[in-house]
Amino acid sequence: MKTSTKSFTGTSERGNLEEALGHAIQQAKESLRIDFVTWTMEKISGQNGGFVQTNKVSVMIAASSGQAKT
Repeated sequence: MKTSTKSFTGTSERGNLEEALGHAIQQAKESLRIDFVTWTMEKISGQNGGFVQTNKVSVMIAASSGQAKT
């Protein structure tokens, strides 16, 4: 069975990489309507500092419904 791969982005306004990744994975699960996804990190970016002390991190993953290889 062939699976398609889509990109998903998650963001943390607290600069927490794990939180941003969790948001991206949750988006993938909801969009693909499944409880198991296989994903690869595509991009990490962020903003930090400034007058309002921004601390933001975003991640982009490529996710599919394919099963993990054992």
